[in-house]
Amino acid sequence: LIESISDISESIENRYFRERLLSIRKAIELGSGFSEALSRHKDVFPEIFINLTAVAEETGRISESLSDIALHLQRMEDLKSAIVRALMYPAFALVGTTGALLFWLIYVLPKMSELFKTMAIELPPVTQGLIMASDFASSKWYVFILTPIIIYVTLKLLSKNESTKYYLDAAKLRMPILNLIITNKLLALFSEQLRILIAAGVTIDRSLDIIMNVINNSVFKKAISTMKEDIMLGGNISDAIKKQRPLFPNLVVRMVSIGESTGNLTEQLNYLSEYFLNKLDDISDKMGKMIEPIIIIVIGGMFMLIILGLLAPIYDLVANMGS
Repeated sequence: LIESISDISESIENRYFRERLLSIRKAIELGSGFSEALSRHKDVFPEIFINLTAVAEETGRISESLSDIALHLQRMEDLKSAIVRALMYPAFALVGTTGALLFWLIYVLPKMSELFKTMAIELPPVTQGLIMASDFASSKWYVFILTPIIIYVTLKLLSKNESTKYYLDAAKLRMPILNLIITNKLLALFSEQLRILIAAGVTIDRSLDIIMNVINNSVFKKAISTMKEDIMLGGNISDAIKKQRPLFPNLVVRMVSIGESTGNLTEQLNYLSEYFLNKLDDISDKMGKMIEPIIIIVIGGMFMLIILGLLAPIYDLVANMGS
């Protein structure tokens, strides 16, 4: 083990991580266990890594557990990448649409409004509304910068309180598009975490405790806590999950039930983990097609309103000249 850590440290380019590996090697040379040495660097190695290593030392399955951990960490990285891909298009569309609207309100419409004010005609309500919006955007431009910051800070502060965080997390699970991303992410995380913990020999109650620390959603945390209580009272895992529908779909209940009855629960959890990861990938690929019609309607309606507001005074002016 010491020789392996030395070889790895020599091939690592990141100086910070290499120093941590050398510190772990030194601790092992002084008599510490592998998991104990890892636990001194919790800012680098996740809790599940340390816990599974500790179990592996007790069972003598170091090599098998490290292989499982490597697969697990790769799946967690794939999960993060899928979420980033899924959210990238909506974020880009929101920023692009807002930027285009502000450009028209701050730079284009003020010049047109000066022209309209020189006309001896009564401006239509649409044009008056556009001029008011343009004046507000030009004089209060900082509001558009401070508003998202204030909303973000407010949500962060509310999330620090457990009661308000629960309602915020519940609201996220009800939002049409965001619900697909968050639900599949949490189900993939739950299946993958439970799979690797059970495969490593961790007891079900300890596994659920670790999962609750990993999952950052109060609604799912409460459901898993209730599941743990039911299991500790003698219930099956599948029966405990079944009580938490619709958070956990029928597929999860059926696969866990099959795994319990056949004795291959880790294989069924592995299938669920891959299924929800693939589903999240599919959602990220289709996200653009799902949001594109909404963006087209919003942008089209926005520019139609602007064009109507610009053309209406010109039409009235030409009509007055003709009369």
